[in-house]
Amino acid sequence: VLEDEFAPTFARTPLFRQRLFLIRHRAASKGTPVQLADLASMPLILPPAPNMTRTALDRAFAAASLSPNIVMEVDVVANIITAVRAGVGGSVLPRGDLSDMSGDDLGEPEAIEPPVFLTCSIISSGNFPLTNAAAAVRDLFTRFVETTLHQTQAPGVEWINAAQVNSRTSR
Repeated sequence: VLEDEFAPTFARTPLFRQRLFLIRHRAASKGTPVQLADLASMPLILPPAPNMTRTALDRAFAAASLSPNIVMEVDVVANIITAVRAGVGGSVLPRGDLSDMSGDDLGEPEAIEPPVFLTCSIISSGNFPLTNAAAAVRDLFTRFVETTLHQTQAPGVEWINAAQVNSRTSR
């Protein structure tokens, strides 16, 4: 699960942090990092609250005393991309690579400065410990995700050493 803020009712194993990127039409894209203040002044297409990406952005804007220029709220990524392609505005997504999307009308994802992140964690009930089998699956899945992320070198991903933080974040 991708989270902006950890809910205390879950035990979690944080896996990685995914940076958020500005996605906009190729004609508007500069292909360079964008400052949060500049992002706030751009026409933005964002998911409505509650949404993890929206929550992280709202928190970052509030911390910087900024009010974003939200021109459209859309809750399906495919529809967000359609609106970006139509030139309605830009959007912010936890994706630093758009190579799997058809067409050449989207600019390169632009990193936001200062960085805004979502954390990807494996979560389970905070009220009951994992069985031995479930813990083995968690550990196997953690190794799989780590290997995959290191092999693909996904842009904006920062691996978290789950073994070091597991005892701090499990509740």
